[in-house]
Amino acid sequence: MHRRRNVLLFLLTAATLAIPPLLGLLRLGKLGLHQAVNAEHPSWLDPVMHVSTNVADGLVPTVVAILLLLAGRWRQVLMVGVSAAGSGLLVQLLKRNVFAGSDRPAEFLDRMPEVRLVEGVVLDHHFSFPSGHAATAFSLCLAMAVIDGRRWTGPFWSMLAAGIAFTRVYLSEHFTGDILAGGTIGVVVTTGVFLWLYSPRSSDRAWLDRRPLGLFRG
Repeated sequence: MHRRRNVLLFLLTAATLAIPPLLGLLRLGKLGLHQAVNAEHPSWLDPVMHVSTNVADGLVPTVVAILLLLAGRWRQVLMVGVSAAGSGLLVQLLKRNVFAGSDRPAEFLDRMPEVRLVEGVVLDHHFSFPSGHAATAFSLCLAMAVIDGRRWTGPFWSMLAAGIAFTRVYLSEHFTGDILAGGTIGVVVTTGVFLWLYSPRSSDRAWLDRRPLGLFRG
């Protein structure tokens, strides 16, 4: 019951957090919103954002899945692994096929003169939409909200995902629309995995609650 409530609260929080950037996009457009967001940065926040964005690269979900292989159960391993892999695969298919011509903010800097760049960040120029980091952030955090299982932790994990995704805009690696799309993909795929693994039918599959490597029994 707590898991389903956490998923619902995660989704409601994410939807609420998405409203201001969506309104900003409608009012200012892609370039206008990016320039408005990045015109001023507190310098102390730059290194925090630079480090935080790495939480959503492919290494972190891999490490989490390995730790769950060692100390978790199959249901938890699959919750993280299938969600991250499914989200990542879908993003790459869209990014490199359907939206292959979508360029990143670095290609538009001449039209956004007020954008402040973060020192030390090497900017990519192409394959902007959707954001893989945002998909990973929302996929991993929603999976962790499910695994966590404690009451009312869904909003925390959702806000954490949004914060990590926002680093991509802050660092001018992506536009706001990119992270909204990536986050949506992460949420949709991971919600589907949750409904599969925690459905009444799956609850009767005893192997899902076994420990993969039989370590740390208890």
